[in-house]
Parts: sequence; structure tokens; C-alpha cells
Amino acid sequence: MSELEKAIANRVENNADLEGARELVDAHIDAVSGGLYFEQSFWSFGQSFSRYIDHQ
Repeated sequence: MSELEKAIANRVENNADLEGARELVDAHIDAVSGGLYFEQSFWSFGQSFSRYIDHQ
């Protein structure tokens, strides 16, 4: 799990702050050039987020 994914997972898990997680993703997208890297990162985030939802 990347540092981004850990940060998002912690933010969502600790605060249930979906808006904050969305802002982190937006900031990451802005900082990264290259669609493939974004797709892989977003897919990983989706997997992490799905696991979080499943545990609720």
C-alpha cells in the first residue's frame, strides 16, 4: 500500500471524512502526470475503500 493509500485510508477510517479523502485524491491527480499511474493508484484506492466499507 502506497503512502497515498495509507493517508486516504487513515483519513477515511479515522474521520469518516469522504470530502477530505476526495481532496487528497484530487491533489494527487494534480501532482502526477501520466494517466496509467493515476488509473493504477485510483484502482488501488478503490480496493482499499471497498474494504473499508465492507468492515462497517
